[in-house]
Amino acid sequence: MARKSQVHGSPGSAENPRARQASRFLAVAVFIFFYFYVWLQIDPALQYHAAGPVFFFGVGFLKEFVMQAGGLVEYGAAFLAQCNQVSWLGALLLTAGAFSMAWVTRRFLRRTTDAPIQSAHWVPAFFLLLLLNQYGHPSWRTILGLLLSLCFVLGYVSLPLQSGWLRLTVFGALSPLLYYVAGTGSFLLWTGLGAIFESVICRRRLLGAGCLILGGAVPGVVSVLFDTNLAGEIKRWILGEPNWPAVALYLFFPLATLAVAGLRRLNMAGQGAARFKSRAYAVAWWLRPDRSGRLKPYWHAAPFVLTVALAFLTFDADRKALLQVDYFASQGKWDQVLQAAPQVRVDNVSAHLQVNRALFHSGRMASELFAFRQWQGLELLPGLEKGLDHCRAVSGTLLELGQVNLAEHFAHEALEREGDRPAILLELARINVLKNRPQAARVFLNVLRKAPFHREQAGRRLRELETDPRWQQQEEIARIRPLMVSVDYDDSRMPTELLLDQLLQANRRNRMAFEYLMAHFLLTFQLDKVVENIGRLNDFDYRAIPRHYEEALLLHQRLKGGQKIDLRGRPIDLRTEQEFEQFQAQTDRFQGRLEEGRAVLARDFGQTYWFYFIYAQTLGQQPSAIEETEQ
Repeated sequence: MARKSQVHGSPGSAENPRARQASRFLAVAVFIFFYFYVWLQIDPALQYHAAGPVFFFGVGFLKEFVMQAGGLVEYGAAFLAQCNQVSWLGALLLTAGAFSMAWVTRRFLRRTTDAPIQSAHWVPAFFLLLLLNQYGHPSWRTILGLLLSLCFVLGYVSLPLQSGWLRLTVFGALSPLLYYVAGTGSFLLWTGLGAIFESVICRRRLLGAGCLILGGAVPGVVSVLFDTNLAGEIKRWILGEPNWPAVALYLFFPLATLAVAGLRRLNMAGQGAARFKSRAYAVAWWLRPDRSGRLKPYWHAAPFVLTVALAFLTFDADRKALLQVDYFASQGKWDQVLQAAPQVRVDNVSAHLQVNRALFHSGRMASELFAFRQWQGLELLPGLEKGLDHCRAVSGTLLELGQVNLAEHFAHEALEREGDRPAILLELARINVLKNRPQAARVFLNVLRKAPFHREQAGRRLRELETDPRWQQQEEIARIRPLMVSVDYDDSRMPTELLLDQLLQANRRNRMAFEYLMAHFLLTFQLDKVVENIGRLNDFDYRAIPRHYEEALLLHQRLKGGQKIDLRGRPIDLRTEQEFEQFQAQTDRFQGRLEEGRAVLARDFGQTYWFYFIYAQTLGQQPSAIEETEQ
């Protein structure tokens, strides 16, 4: 049996003052970088918007977690995830979680070896940063599960007990508790580390085998006693850890423990091992150790430099751009939506809907629609045939247009798919107020009142319902109510033109419906209908013909051989006519080989309706998109 001195290293004995000073400096640098990177680059508010679990105060919500393995960790993770809604606070807590993981890792590695561990304890924090880079992962569940598992392991390996039976008894007593509190992933890590420690580090192979047997038996016994689905629990954990950084986090600890065991054996092997280490260090002069046999202090910074480089290289910028568009739209920050939109490089239905809403609210839809990514085949009001991911976005658009019944249908689809997200609950409350159902609105607001960071808002709205059941003093509700249609359309395919015509029949001064209808005509190449409806500009306060309408009118005249159009007293801008002449000259150059001229036309006219009419798409405001076209 291994002596105690061989297993438990004495803290601080393996570090000289210079190494300790370098380690402290590194800790400060890591803290500063981790915090500001998570706060400013990743933005925890976007993390929550992407995959933030819902959380409500109250016994009813807690009961959903009490009767399942790992439920308490998931409950705690859901609570902490709410703090991500405040970006600086979320970043601070995530940084604290990373440092806690590093501290426990350091303590665990020191309990298993006398060799200097250098900066190995920062590796889990590094993988956590890469995990946060991906978005969409329940990071707090991973952090809490790993921390709890490591704390159990650290407590177990620190036991002064020498009797194998006593150690196995303690291991068996702690296993069901950890499995119940933390779930499958943490329990598997606990079992593996316990078995490796006993069989490899301490060379008590029978005790290590006993840990494995207990580890295999506990989940089965718990599933029988509490009538739970063991296979379902394991599958749920596996599907919940799809990202490679999460897998690397779990694998690091058993692999590091095995590596520590290898180092201990090298240290015990005598001069042959010393010669081997000397030759390995001599591969490059900068790897040579100092006189004490330790790596030079500046090598503490190597993991930090690698982390900074890989953090920026693996950052999912495309995912962040999509989340920014949807997040800013949910906040009504339309200018910020349009600032983020050019960074979206994929055809995403939800982002398309939110960008179009932002264009309308900023007064730029009729003049800059084709300055952003557009493509043929996607309706302005897509139905369920395009999937369920865009239900929340299309519900918001329909509500602002005045199609309240359809908005309610899509909001309930979003509620079923995404859960009781605060934005959905608030929208359903608005919809029910608009439909004169204040009692139903109270149901959603009472649920919202139990959510952290939304209690005050929900309470204020409930008080307003008491004195004003129709919310007539709220500007948004007052704007939508006169636009509402009285006839419902029951079809998931939602013909855009029919719905918009219906809105204009209900209220001919529905400006949003008019601009969406004209955009629909442009996107579907219906130039005749653009001409027919140009007179509707008189129903609104347009001082001049919007830019894209001018482009469509000039194109229509060209295709119809110069046919006159009644512009109702509004002339086409001279600059637009001059640009159209330049466009015609360019297209004449590439007559019969328009694909060859795509790059030239994209550079000069890529934000015009004329470019869309020829190529059935626009590339947006990204220079990279035009460069890809040139290739």
